[in-house]
Amino acid sequence: MGFLKQVGSLLSGTLLTVLFFLNTFGGLVGGIWLLCIGEWKLVLGTFFITFIVPMVFSLVMLPAFGFGILGVKAMEKENVIGLILCGVISTLYSYIVLSAWSLFVFDFFNRIHHEFGINYTPLLLWGYSIATGPFFYMASKDNPNELNMGSSMGCFFLMLIYIVFCLNLLIQIPILNLLMLVIAATCFSAFQTATITVMAIEEKRNNNYFDEY
Repeated sequence: MGFLKQVGSLLSGTLLTVLFFLNTFGGLVGGIWLLCIGEWKLVLGTFFITFIVPMVFSLVMLPAFGFGILGVKAMEKENVIGLILCGVISTLYSYIVLSAWSLFVFDFFNRIHHEFGINYTPLLLWGYSIATGPFFYMASKDNPNELNMGSSMGCFFLMLIYIVFCLNLLIQIPILNLLMLVIAATCFSAFQTATITVMAIEEKRNNNYFDEY
């Protein structure tokens, strides 16, 4: 048990270190690298796309918002099962959209590599910032006084999915197995996020109830 705990701590520490580097320096290193080799059109073009993503994402996410509203109504009626069900569906839809976006960005830069022979490293680093940047921005706009567990875990999920796609370049998992892995991770993460969020909402509501009395 102690050995497994040490391995888990090591893996967690390694993952957090990698994410810290990518979030802090990944886009900067990748962008400067691409600019230095003359790929300024690629950098500017993809950078401007990130300004469009929040608007498009808001439209694509309308079904998830709809289930979110149903979840609120279920909470008002104290229907816990309905609340969890709406939360799972809403979160699952959101994570499917995030996975599709991550795959789109990864595939785009992967094609750039194969068609123009540009080094993978700056492409994938810059791609990471393009894939995650708009969603970090949207998460930062959440009201700090409200629950934003879903946004935070959504960003974390997006980072992991993009890294999985990148790692697949090294380990070469068959595409069908990779898709099954992504689908399983999506379903598990959606259920976990929805459950944690619902529990947090319930706890907050109970605290507010006792504060009134």
